[in-house]
Amino acid sequence: MLAYLIKKFSDGVIAGIVTSIGIFLVLTVIYNFMAEGDRRKKQLYSLAYFDSVTAIANRNVIMNRVRRLTSNESTIKKRFTLVFLDMDNFTSVNDTAGHLIGDLLLQKIADRIKGKIHKDDLFGRTDGDEFAIIIQRDLSKEEILNYLNDIRRTISDIFYIEDKEFSLTASFGVAIFPDDGSTASDILKHADISMQHAKKNGKNTISFFSNEIKEKLLTRMKLESALKKAISNQELYLVYQPQYYSNKNEIRGFEALLRWNSKELGSVSPGIFIPIAEENSSIIEIGQWVLNEAMSQFKNNILKRNENFKLSINISPVQLEDNMFISKVEKALIDNDFNPKNLEFEITESAFLSSEKSVERIINYLKSIGITIALDDFGTGYSALSFLQYNHMNILKIDKAFIDKILVADPNKSLVELIISMAHKLGMEVVAEGVEEKKQVEYLITHNCDYFQGYLFARPLILDQVLDLLDNKNKFQVEDY
Repeated sequence: MLAYLIKKFSDGVIAGIVTSIGIFLVLTVIYNFMAEGDRRKKQLYSLAYFDSVTAIANRNVIMNRVRRLTSNESTIKKRFTLVFLDMDNFTSVNDTAGHLIGDLLLQKIADRIKGKIHKDDLFGRTDGDEFAIIIQRDLSKEEILNYLNDIRRTISDIFYIEDKEFSLTASFGVAIFPDDGSTASDILKHADISMQHAKKNGKNTISFFSNEIKEKLLTRMKLESALKKAISNQELYLVYQPQYYSNKNEIRGFEALLRWNSKELGSVSPGIFIPIAEENSSIIEIGQWVLNEAMSQFKNNILKRNENFKLSINISPVQLEDNMFISKVEKALIDNDFNPKNLEFEITESAFLSSEKSVERIINYLKSIGITIALDDFGTGYSALSFLQYNHMNILKIDKAFIDKILVADPNKSLVELIISMAHKLGMEVVAEGVEEKKQVEYLITHNCDYFQGYLFARPLILDQVLDLLDNKNKFQVEDY
């Protein structure tokens, strides 16, 4: 029997005469073998049920619990709530601090949330920086909101790792069974839809599922899918809105504006598709198309009428974050044999939010090669007037929202005067956007505004209309002001 045990448990390693020492060795082998088996079982159990980074329940546990709670085999189906929680902008932590710090931060996040989880609920990590909570209690929406807001607030407290501070937020998506779906697939999908809605609507918020949210997301997905094919399908085109000198009825140049006429969706407003393109970074490819198309059309058509015209092109903050942006601009200039002195880039204040120093370097280089830089929509962004002192642009464009109010008793009226005056003192010229009334023109001339742009002079024009305007001045001529 002992020889059999030796053969079975030691796999032939122990052999020889069975003595008291031999028996001890055999028993030791048996014990170690069984202990190793227990360790392996524990490891397999841990891998099967617990997340390796945070030691909380893993994706499999969450999914299986949802399936069990919604299963037709359940004799009594109880209401429960599935919450998906996604950390906002967490990839930037891994990019800047490294994945090791990222994992340590995930552990701390999990520990904090775990301290707020009710004993009857299940908390787990489903993927990357995403977590899930299954509220296994019948709570009202108000109670759920209070519960999750408490968790949201605890996440927003500063995290400290290796003398580094991290300020984080999270977006929550909520789906309630059976109100928001009768199957596991529906509940999982609807919690995810709600979370995506929260992220696309400001982040750091809690979104409950609704059919309206679902329809919005489906519409957005259609837009994103169609937008990916817009360039190859030749659905994008440019229109041009002229800018006029304030002291003479002559054109200074044109702002190129992007339009999209989708074969599938029809005409889509720039106010809808440009923010989407910025969010999914397709604006980088689209922006490059605009650069080349605008330079080509301007060079081969408009500049032949007047070689001094300026071509103004809007540049997205996302484009400025592209490491290859300057190289792409230089390539477009070379490919189109375009003089940088005829080119003007319009940049909004929001471009400076992510990396002011980096944007400053780009702007300074662009100015050094002759490109004019305009600060677009001034007054609607995050900055104060002092912003102008430290970011020297060539042109300042006053947003239409201010121009609309200069003819009524409004504090913005005096603010427009102040902006024009300060811009001039800092060596900048001023464009008034959205000019639609002659009295606005009179007011702006009185206060020395340099250029006008708006429907009073011309709406955005397709290329053929621009050429008609330049070749036949009376056709689109604005009455002298």
